[in-house]
Amino acid sequence: MGSGGRGRVYGQVVEFLKQSSKECRSQPLRFEVDAGHRAGDSLGISCHNGARLAARTRNSSVGIYSKNRQASVIFFRRGFVGAFRAPEAVTRSNVWRASNLSRFSRDVTSAVVSQGSIVRRQTAESLGVSSVKGSRGILESLGHYGRCYFELSKVRLSSFVVLSTAVGFWMGSGDTVDWTGLGLTSFGTMLCAASANSFNQLLEISNDSRMKRTMRRPLPAGRIGVPHALAFAVTAGVSGVALLASKINVLTAELGAANIVLYALVYTPLKQLHFINTWVGAVVGAIPPLMGWAGAAGRIDAGGWVLASGLYFWQIPHFMALAYFCRHDYAAGGYKMLSLLDASGRRTASCALRNCLYLLPLGFAAQHFGVTSEYFGWENLVLTSGIGAMAALFYLRPNPETARRLFRSSLIYLPFFMSAMVFHRRPNAILNVESIKSVELKREHLSEAEFNSEDKDTLIFPSKCQKTIMHRPPIAFISYAPFPFLPAPDY
Repeated sequence: MGSGGRGRVYGQVVEFLKQSSKECRSQPLRFEVDAGHRAGDSLGISCHNGARLAARTRNSSVGIYSKNRQASVIFFRRGFVGAFRAPEAVTRSNVWRASNLSRFSRDVTSAVVSQGSIVRRQTAESLGVSSVKGSRGILESLGHYGRCYFELSKVRLSSFVVLSTAVGFWMGSGDTVDWTGLGLTSFGTMLCAASANSFNQLLEISNDSRMKRTMRRPLPAGRIGVPHALAFAVTAGVSGVALLASKINVLTAELGAANIVLYALVYTPLKQLHFINTWVGAVVGAIPPLMGWAGAAGRIDAGGWVLASGLYFWQIPHFMALAYFCRHDYAAGGYKMLSLLDASGRRTASCALRNCLYLLPLGFAAQHFGVTSEYFGWENLVLTSGIGAMAALFYLRPNPETARRLFRSSLIYLPFFMSAMVFHRRPNAILNVESIKSVELKREHLSEAEFNSEDKDTLIFPSKCQKTIMHRPPIAFISYAPFPFLPAPDY
């Protein structure tokens, strides 16, 4: 089939997209189902774009490109509208009204498959390649773009982000850990992190091409196109935020969306404008544990801020050391780092040492707020002394070798910090999730007046039920006040 045939195929897809967009008020559909359709459509279009780019036909027609752009624009418009209405979906069972979205997904997918087979067959015929070699090339293309997605997402860095989110979820779960919620929160955070990292690389193509450390990334090396990478970034971001909003809570989704915007639109441009970008990036790295805590508890307590503070103060010496022994590479990339303005290295080392000292009281703060036992405070003191000693050595002898030692010690510090916090946590400091659910269940069976007359503390804290069971108070309670600064109880 020639370019005219391919254009007709795409014309049918575009017309169907337009018709589906207009007929969006006839049939109610739940948010999760509609979001699944949107994610599936996005994946189909993205895979098709990858197959089209992988084919690299010499006689590629111009007609299908305009149709392809129309289809992508219409689809992503639908996806964005759905994502922005995600908070409303939490409170309403039926929010998006669409006509035959399953048929829409099926037709788009079939058109994509048929279009991909047409391009592959024409490419094989033009190059004289057999169908067996063509199938082998398809598998190689899938593996190629899978590796590109892996590198665009910075999976190693994203895995660390997911780990800090899981720790935050665990610490904020109380007596009962919702394993399904933990998995969904981690997966949604991974999608948000992949989107933010992809946007970061899209905005830094020219800079990455000048740095030895980053010039082999997919975009600077030309292994993937900008529209393809943009489609992947948008799809991952919309899917991650929608998943968190529908399955966890709105607060977690808002934090995920804010982190994408902060990383892509604030931190990334600041890297080329001012060295304050390091502190902004530290804020970005401190948000994932707050997402985990909010995903478990539905709010952010003092313990969540302690954990986020640990992530924030840890990042300063970590990236100060990295920016110092890679300062020539950063200078070649056009980035503004503190180490480039500090020829002696003392200012950079002083900043790293100062933030290491800020880590010292966090263990005792966690104990004070009832998040961990007293043992965590002393263990954190020992851990911080180790990274602080490397920071002091870097301050006394600022050179690439001492900076590398500080960098390696920071990599050791953080896993032990989070592991010790999880090991010494006090679940009773957080409200029991199951108890809160029982309150909501009881409210459904009681009238509003009966529920308001109930003692909420006895519902949430089972240990306080004794005062509703006892008909007369104990002698000790009559003689002494429950706290030194409160008056004696009047029975």
